[in-house]
Amino acid sequence: MTYRSARKTGSGRLTGVAGGNVVSRSRPLRPAAGVYYFTLFVICGFIFTVLWLIFYDDVTGDLRYLIPTLSAAAVFIAGVLFREILLQRAHAKALREQRRLERNFALKQANSSRPETEKLSLEQHEKLLREIRKKSEAARVLGHLPEGHKEVSELSERYLHRISAELPRVQPGSPRLGTFKKEQRRVRELHRFHLLRWTEIVTRSLIQEAGAYDNISERLSAARKAQEALEFAVGYYPTERDLLESQELLNEFIVSIEITGIMECARAADEAGEYTAAAAAYREALSRLTETDVKTSDISLFSEEIETELKKLEYKISEEENT
Repeated sequence: MTYRSARKTGSGRLTGVAGGNVVSRSRPLRPAAGVYYFTLFVICGFIFTVLWLIFYDDVTGDLRYLIPTLSAAAVFIAGVLFREILLQRAHAKALREQRRLERNFALKQANSSRPETEKLSLEQHEKLLREIRKKSEAARVLGHLPEGHKEVSELSERYLHRISAELPRVQPGSPRLGTFKKEQRRVRELHRFHLLRWTEIVTRSLIQEAGAYDNISERLSAARKAQEALEFAVGYYPTERDLLESQELLNEFIVSIEITGIMECARAADEAGEYTAAAAAYREALSRLTETDVKTSDISLFSEEIETELKKLEYKISEEENT
């Protein structure tokens, strides 16, 4: 691609003009946090004030300040975590969309930059097919390696774009027409096979990796990479049953990791005697479950466990207030 002009915009994006098309590449921006944190501080301050007034006459010593402070801190931490989870999801979605647009644009530019008079001969066509077949056979032999399958799917995609651009220019009755259409169908099948195989290998590996981690953030990172691979494949084959089922199971897996992380914080607060903070964390976990679209028996068990723990904490808080 040859850029006739390029400039850096005020937002830090590099834009260029090539053949009348504008190229823009930038990282998705994170929204300003000022208003959110100000609101969160106000809520925490309100909670602190209300609890301080409640415990002022009933609790003596440092406890009258400690309980409101811990409760407000727990709400603040929960608010920060909740915002980060939402931002990470929005950021990942924006990156996927940007990559998809860039890929489509690159393919469009590759096709548009080719002179209109250039004709794909049968010899050139056969050369393209030989390369795809050779790579496909190698990928099948080394079936457990995802890179080979990804390469074949990319070669197939470039071939299909080339043929799609070439077919309207082929004269009726030309021997190229029948050959192009026949091989186009075969390469579509190769693209589907190798892309689905790549997705299967990558997602299985990443899910196993996620299960091996003890750290919640590392488990989430690996699971979300698997989610990205699945969404990439679904973008090509949105009605593929196996992909959709895998996507549903993976979404459930990610939700369970997130809820497990919140519940671990709640249990730690409970063991430390910070019952109000623990209850706030459990309520956040329950809210997260309510928001999710996942509806399975495993997720329902989470809800039952959280509600049971909340009842225990409410009893402990009540006992603490009466002593």
